Amino acid sequence: MNAKPCLKWAGGKATSVSRIRKHIPKKIRTYYEPCFGGGAVFFALANERRFERALISDTNQELMDTYRAIRCDVEGVILAIRRLQPNDVTEEKYSRVRASKPRRLSSIAARMLFLNKTGYNGLYRVNQSGKFNVPWGKRSWDPDYENLRAVARALRNVFMLCRSFDAGAVGAEPGDVVY
Repeated sequence: MNAKPCLKWAGGKATSVSRIRKHIPKKIRTYYEPCFGGGAVFFALANERRFERALISDTNQELMDTYRAIRCDVEGVILAIRRLQPNDVTEEKYSRVRASKPRRLSSIAARMLFLNKTGYNGLYRVNQSGKFNVPWGKRSWDPDYENLRAVARALRNVFMLCRSFDAGAVGAEPGDVVY
């Protein structure tokens, strides 16, 4: 199974991937994506095995922790999602998950995926205090566990950082691609 984005992200490129790929070389030494978000372009290129190695980054720590958790412990993430019972989401349950502060990476990832899939319009937004503040949007979510496993495989051996986009491609050389 080919990996596809497991998160909906504002500004995501899922609908533009086919046009973007046409402008990217067939063989890439190192692929850099400093504003990773949902990673639609990365996953398309990874599925085609177009790069030797990749460095992905984003300023959002919870986002990068989610990808680390999926890469390192996808079965733990799946178990944590199942514990949240995503097929029966009430506004009260959504609010309780939104207010939670999990410490384990697998639970952080499960929370991020749950909120992204059941929050209003798949938004990710935090207030000035850094608290996620998107209202409830959907009553259920049917997680794609096979895609999460494919995402974990695609992220294997990928270097991940939490940093600003302007530092995202430090070290890029000829033969590399920065998107």
